[in-house]
This record gives sequence, structure tokens and C-alpha cells, in this order.
Amino acid sequence: MRVRVGEWSVDLAARTLAHASGVRRVSPKAMAVLEELIEADGAVVSREALIEAVWPNVVVGEEVLTHAISELRAVFGRAPKVIETVYKAGYRLVASVERDGELLRRATVVDARQDSGSILSFLSAQTLAEEGGRANSESAAQLYDEAIAADPEFAPAHAGLAVIKVKLRHYYGGADALIGEALRHAETAIALDPAAPAGHAAHGVALSAAGAFDQALARFKAAIRLSPDAAETYRLLGRVFFVHGAYAQAVAACERAATLRADEYQCIVMGAKALRARGQHEASQSWMRWARARVLRRLEERPDSLRALCNLFCCYITEGDFDAAFALLPRFKECHDAMAYYVVGGLAQAGEFRLALDQLETVAEHGWSHCAYLVHDPDLNPIRREPRFRRIASHICA
Repeated sequence: MRVRVGEWSVDLAARTLAHASGVRRVSPKAMAVLEELIEADGAVVSREALIEAVWPNVVVGEEVLTHAISELRAVFGRAPKVIETVYKAGYRLVASVERDGELLRRATVVDARQDSGSILSFLSAQTLAEEGGRANSESAAQLYDEAIAADPEFAPAHAGLAVIKVKLRHYYGGADALIGEALRHAETAIALDPAAPAGHAAHGVALSAAGAFDQALARFKAAIRLSPDAAETYRLLGRVFFVHGAYAQAVAACERAATLRADEYQCIVMGAKALRARGQHEASQSWMRWARARVLRRLEERPDSLRALCNLFCCYITEGDFDAAFALLPRFKECHDAMAYYVVGGLAQAGEFRLALDQLETVAEHGWSHCAYLVHDPDLNPIRREPRFRRIASHICA
């Protein structure tokens, strides 16, 4: 029997979906799920009801249904929407349905206000996540959650939440469970929109945090294949390379990110650190000058940007302008945000070991616990033999 669903001709017996772009065959279970949604005539069908109908007398988890829905969406595409997730309720078919030329049901008009709210929450979260800092990061996580609550199918929000959860774990003393949550959100982003690079890159970040470096690189390669010019992918990849001590690859990824995005500066600072780790000191100084020009432009827009100020401190130290660097120190004196970790390396490079260790101890007390970064940051080399450093490092990496 053939049914027309939106722009698709569905042959239920042959399990094929035909479109102007071609014919696709789906699995028996995916077609059975679609048939249940067609028969529901636009009504919401709960996840429990779908599992009971398609997997009768078998004990299965909800992931089998999620996989079937993802398989159908991969064929139908994102626009126009065919299957809608109704938050905490189930799924429904929103496309028009025709059988034997007779229009059985018109397409459902999806409430655009929900999508608008989801997008606004997502954009606000992106801005806060980019600026950094504990309060901004926690607010970003909440806004990503709100975007997902408004539209559970909004893949970019799942990807953004995955990345911010890893950050909350490493920078702000979050529970170990955050890494598992990050993995699940990244996997959801990929399932919802496998053609978008953000989900794959977020999965790479989460896998790296979980210690699966090779798997992380595979995800980043997938993201780059999908979109070779996505600056955010290269920025995240550069960081992953750096924290695993792959300095040459970190430099290449950071250079690509900075070339693609004119206001990117943090990745340039990281690339400069990687060059210094490789003994390329002149190149490192050149990169820091490159970063400084961008940081100063950022501070013209946001004079109170903690991220920009921390990176400017690093630039001045590497360039040997200690007076300019130390003039910034009062700005960090009352700052207990873990982002001030970046000042530690600069102080160590300047020979201010006691101040460096004081700052490291302070940020560790406030949640900074990125052991891999601590191990591979070349700026900390001058203080690694200090007994106090070893005690702090032992606590962070416990």
C-alpha cells in the first residue's frame, strides 16, 4: 500500500520512501514506527505506546525507538518537518497524508513561537559561553537547557550544552557525571542532525574529556568532512590536541581557526604556547603579537572581559613587557574565577614563583581541575620542581 506523506511517496510493504531526490529504503522497525504515526492521524503517540506496538512482548530500552526516529529523520531531512517531538509526550506526524489520492489530513502548523524561544535561548547561551567565566558558563548551560525544553529536536543546543558541561567539569569543580551527560547530549545532536558539524565536534570534546583520544579525533575528522571551514571545529580541535601534548597539530588547528574567524584570539595564544613547547620561541612571540592585536580590539568592545584580560597578560609576558603585564595584576587580585588560571603560567614565566603558586592554589580551590592542561602547559615548566606545585598538582590530578 502506498501513502503520500508530505513530499514523500511511502510504500509500506516495500519499506521505501520515494522523493524527487531519489528512493530510500528503511529498516522494518523504522517503517513500523512511521506506520503507527500515520495511523494516529496527527495525534501524539507516546514513546511507550510506540515501543509496545513495534516491539511487542520484547523488553527493550527507549534507545531503539530513538534510533528508529533518527533513521526516519535522516531520510526526511529537517525541512519541511515531518515528525515532531512533543516534549515529555511523544511524537506526532505533522506532514500532510494522502492515500489513493485522497487527502486524509492536512499538515499541522507547528507553533513558531516555540522555535523562536528556542533560538533566542540558544543565541544567548552561545554569547555567554564564548565570553567565559563561571557565572556566564552556568547561565549558558541553563539557557541551553531552556532551548532544548522548548524544542527537544534543536541539535545545536544539544551540541552547545555538551561542550559547556565539559567546561563546567574541568574549570568549575563540576561532578564527574557531567562528562557522561556531555557525551549523551553530543550523541543526541548527531542523531538529530548527522549532517551538522557541531554535534560531531562536541562529541569529540566529550570523548577527549573521557580519555578516548583516538575516538575524539575521528569525530573531529567527521566534523571537518561535513564543513571544512567551520572555525569553531578547529578551535575545539586545537584545544584537544594541546591538552594531549600534540603541539604541532595544535598549532595547525589553531592557525586554521584564527584564519577563518577574524576575532578569534584565545586559540592564537594557545598556538603560541604550543610553539614554545616545541622550542620555537621567535614564532611563539610572533603569534603572541598577532593575538595581542585581536585582544586589544576585544577590550575596546568589552573593557571588563576577564578572558581578554587574562590573554593580554599572557601576551605581554611572552613579549617581555613585564611592566605592562604586572600593571594588569590588580584586575585579578579579587578575581576567584578559575579562568584566572591563565595568569599562573605568565607569573611562572616571569620568575614570580610564589605568586604563580598562590594563583594556582586559588583557582584549584575554586574548582579548576583540568589535569591534562596542567600536565602539558609549557608555561608551568619553571615551577614544576617546586614541592608546593607537586602538592597542588597531585590534588588536581587525583
